[in-house]
Amino acid sequence: MAKEKKQFTDYFTDFAQKWVPDSYVIALVLTIVAFILALLFTSSGPLDTVIAWGNGFWTLLAFSMQMSLIVITGYALATTPVCTRLISSVCSKPNSPTAVYIYVVLLSAIGFYLNWGFGLVFAALICKNLAVQAERKHILIDYRYLCGAAWTPFFIWHMGLSGSAPLLVATADHFMVKEIGVIPISMTIFRPYNLILTILSVIAILVLFGFVLQPKDKTKMISISQWNPELANITTPVMPKKKDIKTPSEWVTYT
Repeated sequence: MAKEKKQFTDYFTDFAQKWVPDSYVIALVLTIVAFILALLFTSSGPLDTVIAWGNGFWTLLAFSMQMSLIVITGYALATTPVCTRLISSVCSKPNSPTAVYIYVVLLSAIGFYLNWGFGLVFAALICKNLAVQAERKHILIDYRYLCGAAWTPFFIWHMGLSGSAPLLVATADHFMVKEIGVIPISMTIFRPYNLILTILSVIAILVLFGFVLQPKDKTKMISISQWNPELANITTPVMPKKKDIKTPSEWVTYT
């Protein structure tokens, strides 16, 4: 039964690797599809549709800035030396394949809940670190499966502290304020229903990746060094040398 499940998941892995393009390409295709549908099902002409797209784009400027800052600040936080050392320390704890898979799900879920931009980078770092340390301990895991376990909790971000829709509708001047008004996060993110659903989601993912879907066929497992030898190297960020401060301006800048 476990072998059949592994073959079933392999099918989707192969399909995604072969057919799913880059996210930017998907965005372009969807834009073209929306343009064609607007021409077919509305009275707007090509020029009117392009102008409407251009005018509507800027109504999302504030929202786009929020999302950009979430990614930038999340990346900056996840790659700090302190966070890197913490990740390395935590990822050294698992001593079995099941523990490795459970750790990656639990840690990435926490990251996604706190901030989806932070979670994207954090999940990648812990996935790589867990895989490398597992290989050093001679713990046999499938790196591809580990990556799937790390990013499956991604959907939790919208239940968490950086959920785009809850934060958007909680903004006083969001673009749909006339239709739905302002909805505080106490009614969305911190609603008991949402919190319970978040916990149940994490538990379900832990059970699935930690026990139900865990690969059993050792001949099909691929370690991180087999998948990409360059990824198997963990580097610690080099701290810049302390600058010799000679002027008041340098003192203000570097202290």
